[in-house]
Amino acid sequence: MPLVSYPDDPCRYADPSSLSAFVKELLQLCGFQKADFQLIAALTRREPDLDSDGVPDTDVSAYALRRDWAGRAIHLCGMASADVDYLMGHKNSDTKDKDYTNYDVQSDIARQLERHPFLREYSRHPYYNAICPVPGKTIDLTGYSAYRITAGKEPIEVTLRVATSESGNRVDFITDGTVISLPEPQTGAKDAPRLRENRPAISPVTSSDKYQKWIEEAEQIDISKWNDKKEE
Repeated sequence: MPLVSYPDDPCRYADPSSLSAFVKELLQLCGFQKADFQLIAALTRREPDLDSDGVPDTDVSAYALRRDWAGRAIHLCGMASADVDYLMGHKNSDTKDKDYTNYDVQSDIARQLERHPFLREYSRHPYYNAICPVPGKTIDLTGYSAYRITAGKEPIEVTLRVATSESGNRVDFITDGTVISLPEPQTGAKDAPRLRENRPAISPVTSSDKYQKWIEEAEQIDISKWNDKKEE
């Protein structure tokens, strides 16, 4: 993929139109139809993405990838739209009041992005990268929809105190057969619509089976003809 330079000439900058055509062919291999591209082209005119200079970007391939990622970031990771615009280089006046070079700000954004990892093997999400508690130490776990806790070499007794953001949320405890005590539910402060207005939407954790299904579907895509054409 010619992201920065030409494959056979690292000193020559890649042509953006070549990258766009490359991505478009990949999308077609993944199942995109002509009607899908026509719809995206219409959206680029009706809802154009503006770069940091306020110039509309109407490249169909880039628009499709940006909107796909932005949708996941907002609706699955619970990110603020201003943060998404900053990461994508979009013009948004709300980003001026936030110091994105601050370590705490960067750490918070990184944690939010981990809520929907693309490669769970390299993720720090506490469901895919299990937590191993230490005796006598309290751990504060916040910001995720699922956690996996495992003992080390020796058995350990763990006490869990769980608080939900939404009043109707259900908490599931799944074990490998280890005996657990019955939970003792407690009622906290009442929820209200105004409290939910600015509460981020965080999706349920994606199961390992679903990841495996996506991998198997991707492996079924035949790119041999496309590779042959690139080598001509």
